[in-house]
Parts: sequence; structure tokens; C-alpha cells
Amino acid sequence: MLVRIGAEDWLIHDTRYPENDARRLVACVRERGLDHIDVLWLQGEGLPSRFPRIQDALDTAARAVSTRSSRLRSRTETGRN
Repeated sequence: MLVRIGAEDWLIHDTRYPENDARRLVACVRERGLDHIDVLWLQGEGLPSRFPRIQDALDTAARAVSTRSSRLRSRTETGRN
């Protein structure tokens, strides 16, 4: 979910978590003129910090969140935390 917090700023939320859960906040996004956006990732590793469009950042966030969920399920199933 994309939440606008300013004229050029958004937050990307993972709505599977409650509002008071820190895991809900995935990234901070800032529009940089007409040619790109910058992303500060709070969840995920090795993700790009610049995208041409917000939708590209949202798509990357969805994949990162999905991967994170898969890794957590795998750790739980093997008894590793």
C-alpha cells in the first residue's frame, strides 16, 4: 500500500501487519522531479534505490515482501528463527 505523506513523499506499507508493527513499513519514497524517484528500503536487502516510476518501486516492494515471507516460513518449518 502506498501512503502519501507529503507533496513528493510516500511510504510503502505491508498491510499484512498491523499499524503498530514496525514490519509494516517497507520503504520511504521521494519523487525527484519528472525523471525518477529515490527509495530508502527499511525491509529487504540489495534492492535498487532509484526507479523511473513509483509503480516500479511498488512492484519491487511486492516481490521483496513475498521473498521475506517465504524465507520466514522456511525458517519456521526447519526450526530456525
